[in-house]
Amino acid sequence: MTPLLSGDCDGSDRIRPMKAFWPWTIAGLVLAGFAFWIVHVNPFLRDGSSVERAVVITPGDKQLEEEHAWIAKHPGGATFPVYQALFCRRGRLYQKWTFGTANQREVYFDLGMNTKICDAKSESGFAK
Repeated sequence: MTPLLSGDCDGSDRIRPMKAFWPWTIAGLVLAGFAFWIVHVNPFLRDGSSVERAVVITPGDKQLEEEHAWIAKHPGGATFPVYQALFCRRGRLYQKWTFGTANQREVYFDLGMNTKICDAKSESGFAK
């Protein structure tokens, strides 16, 4: 029968204790949980149903196309807008689309910080 440790029993050949792997295991589980949240939970938080859950749109030349693409992917009833408004909240510019007449649905888009149009000091208000 061969011994588990080679060499003398003076402690020169030691096996690393198991507890050294616990920080890596915990870090791996935290990263896996964060990745799960990003992929599976986060998209539901930005469904456009309120200002707090506004769909984030990158401001630029393709902004309107991105909004229409999102609306096409998430129909939820009427797809013809009857009302559109720009407004500001805490320095961020938002766009609100209202669809349909009988079963109205509102979709909010977050267009980002905009110091030219919005006053960062005001809690909410219309665009200048």
